[in-house]
Amino acid sequence: MDDPLLADAWQPGGEEALGWFYQYFNEPDIAVFRGSRPPKVTAELLPAKTQLFTPRWIVRFLVENTLGRLWLQMHPDSRLAGRLEYLVPSAESLPPVVPKPLREIRVLEPACGAMHFGLVVFDLLAEMYREELGRTGESGWPAHPSVADEAAIPAAILANNLFAFDIDPLAVRLSATTLYLKAIALNPDTPIVPLHLYCADALRRAGGMLWEDDRQGGEATTDVLGATYDVVVTNPPYLDSRDFDAPLKSFIADAYPAGKRNLYGAFLERCVGFLAEGGRLGIITPQTFMFISSFAKLRAMLRGSVAVETLVQGGLGTFPDAVVDAAFYVLRREANAERSDRCVGTFFRLTRPLDTQAKRQAFEQAVVALRQGRADSQVFRCRQGDFDHLPGRPWVYWITPRVRDLFDRLPKLSRIAKPIVGLQTSDNLRFLRFWWEVFFRDHPDHPVAANRYIAFGCRDRAAALSSGRKWFPHIKGGDFRRWYGNQEYVVNWANDGAEIRTLGIESGKVASRPQNMDYYFRPGVTWTHTSSRGLSVRILPPGFICNVEGMATFQRGECGSSLETLAIMNSSFAAHVIGLLNPTVHFGGREVGDLPYPQADPSVVEVLESHVSRAMELARQDSLEDETTWEFAQPPDWRTGPDDASRRLQELAEIERLIDEEVYTLYGLGREDRAAVEADLNGTPPSPPLVRGGAVESRRSRRDLAVRWISYAVGVVMGRFRPGVEGSLGCGRFDARTAANLRELAVSDAIAELSGDGGTDLAELVMRALGLMLGDRGADEVVVSATGKHRNSIAGLRGYLTGGFFRDHLRRYHGRPIYWLVRSRGRGYSAYLYCERLSTAVLERLRGPQYLAGRLSEAIRCGDSSLAADLQALDEAIERVLSASDEEGRTVGWQLEPDDGVLINAAPLSELLSPVWKEPAECRRRLSAGEHDWSFTAARYWPQRVRSKRGEVKSLDLAHSAARAHGG
Repeated sequence: MDDPLLADAWQPGGEEALGWFYQYFNEPDIAVFRGSRPPKVTAELLPAKTQLFTPRWIVRFLVENTLGRLWLQMHPDSRLAGRLEYLVPSAESLPPVVPKPLREIRVLEPACGAMHFGLVVFDLLAEMYREELGRTGESGWPAHPSVADEAAIPAAILANNLFAFDIDPLAVRLSATTLYLKAIALNPDTPIVPLHLYCADALRRAGGMLWEDDRQGGEATTDVLGATYDVVVTNPPYLDSRDFDAPLKSFIADAYPAGKRNLYGAFLERCVGFLAEGGRLGIITPQTFMFISSFAKLRAMLRGSVAVETLVQGGLGTFPDAVVDAAFYVLRREANAERSDRCVGTFFRLTRPLDTQAKRQAFEQAVVALRQGRADSQVFRCRQGDFDHLPGRPWVYWITPRVRDLFDRLPKLSRIAKPIVGLQTSDNLRFLRFWWEVFFRDHPDHPVAANRYIAFGCRDRAAALSSGRKWFPHIKGGDFRRWYGNQEYVVNWANDGAEIRTLGIESGKVASRPQNMDYYFRPGVTWTHTSSRGLSVRILPPGFICNVEGMATFQRGECGSSLETLAIMNSSFAAHVIGLLNPTVHFGGREVGDLPYPQADPSVVEVLESHVSRAMELARQDSLEDETTWEFAQPPDWRTGPDDASRRLQELAEIERLIDEEVYTLYGLGREDRAAVEADLNGTPPSPPLVRGGAVESRRSRRDLAVRWISYAVGVVMGRFRPGVEGSLGCGRFDARTAANLRELAVSDAIAELSGDGGTDLAELVMRALGLMLGDRGADEVVVSATGKHRNSIAGLRGYLTGGFFRDHLRRYHGRPIYWLVRSRGRGYSAYLYCERLSTAVLERLRGPQYLAGRLSEAIRCGDSSLAADLQALDEAIERVLSASDEEGRTVGWQLEPDDGVLINAAPLSELLSPVWKEPAECRRRLSAGEHDWSFTAARYWPQRVRSKRGEVKSLDLAHSAARAHGG
């Protein structure tokens, strides 16, 4: 602190430097909260966890619009009006306030930290004292001044006007030091006077306090805590209720039920209670209380006790060093409900500027415009009573009157189509699979629906039960994608979900939550519950069970249709309205269900549904070209794919524009309302009309397309894709002769080496497949684009298949690959195994003369001892897998268990697999520890341990006794 570089910080006017030093001094104390499992916040940790000082321009805004406005109400002719640069012109006439001596004005900072607010208050009070001193005796001014001369001003402020609390004793000491530094900067002879600074929790009141300890005993008197104040200014601590320790949680729930969702909510309640009638609160908090449902009671409390005079919604970037979506605002104590209803507030929407400096500049420009009588696109005027028109009464100040009226006139979407939360398994690793993990066919040419394990197309629970299958399509949110898609998962719903529905029943409470089961397998629409990119809604075909993250809505009776609901929910208007009701990343049933639903003319609906059908058809093309879907045919055309995708996106954007137009017409919204909606979504009214794009983002780069074609060729060679076979996965679009030639390339035993031997070498076979599909020139182009190698395409392709391909394959299949790369530790041998056809016989063949044994013999013959040792080590590792014994000493080897999924099946083989795929080794450790005893793999290697649990755990007993009856 004595560093010469800091000399300027300790000069008069730099008193807040102590506070900034203190904030960063505390940084090491909050390191404990940065781990994966941070502790609950105790009294000792609260200051370090929650301390965040406010940018000075925001402090000025809050002080000038509370204390400054009070002064101007008492003294409308005050010369200070011109100096209050951040004072927002009032949207309505405020009644004058009977003047009182300045020494009687009481300002409270209930979470003072190091007195950043108090310093600005001090400066403004000093100006007020000077003005009162100079104008004593004038009309409207006191007959006698509050101080004898200017020299007495600092002591008067400390003795009469400033009151503060903080729970941190060090912060209180720093505040005292800071105030005395400020005082002696004005008058070096300022006497030491008692300060109204207390080490206490400001939430304490009759009925209890946050923490009882010696530190607080007797320091904050009942008089001070029970008093009321003309002005309260603060930046309270922000702490979510999930981080409360037990004493704090209990206290807040009892004392501040409306604000219990977050510690700042409790402070809001308490600060309003500190206000005298007509007093003002200037406060900065997260903006969440304005909108989300868990703060509805807090909004109701504020609605009945205060009027919103001005508010700045800063959003993210308000604080320079913290990720907080902040708002700062001024509330006036107003107990008269009728006057509160009529109060018109001034609101600034500064969510688009990215940082605090840009937000400050935008605010300053807006205030100048207001003072000059000019409009500003970021400024809104709103009557407080208008908040009541929207469900949950969110503080949506920028809504147009016509849109607001829709909430009064039209039914909610939830009355037309019921939003529901679906199945919550509570153990997704156990009960969920990507569909390809359990997709097995008796013959590779059989159609997708003829697989042995997944039941597609069931219409209800009875049909699902009678199917005798174990796995059923499951919707689980997913990427931002409109109209169609994200059909990746299947769920274990064998025997009507018996295993899931008994999970944890031994504890007296079932752990899973199979909710709204009567809606399982019904067609509807679905959306992703949590998304930073906004709401994206898709059709839900029959045969699916929806999820918590993949929510769904279903038409009630004959009202509306799924296509109409899909159009409305995917429209710009819905994005605008849902953003009004809850501008977060969560799209729950309440937010979606509160959307007004128009009463449509049948002819308009018919046009709308035709547009939606075309949008779904365009979006479905992604599924037909994506090998991770069960509808996959082949990748986009190598020559025209990028252009085709671009044209498709352009057509989809035009379809979405037409859908938007029809939806606006359904709601009866005019040009002005449409412009407001588009401005809300895009920042400024768009020209040309808004284009959002509905399918997954176009990522058809040349390399990406090349990688997809190589992956397709690998699938053909491994026998997964069957060109020319109608209804089969990867059936392609080739003439009959080409398709037959491609099928002949498929390896016969699920093994493809990377050896340089053309007969079994994957690179050679893939190159031949690409040549048949795209021609020799196209095949070369694909390999060059994927590998960046311009010479010797086969060598470049082999290098890619040995390394980069498997990484790409892991990413494409979300860590659950179809082709498993077996690699010796010295990298002398590499081969891919196709997991759907994997068996102990395949592993035996891999060891045989055609593959590993042949390479080992050749290495020995050539005298390559290093390679021979590497191959021998791999052979021994395979032998260990094949001769593995259970806990009772019996040889059980290895066997593919389709119901266990890719990861658990791969775990016993982890020693053989490429170290790039790290999860099998960790899964093997968890299996050994008994964490997955529901699996057949666990029962193979630890039968005694599993048997001992079966009688005690019902869901585990069902897993091992009933699952095999369903194909397990």
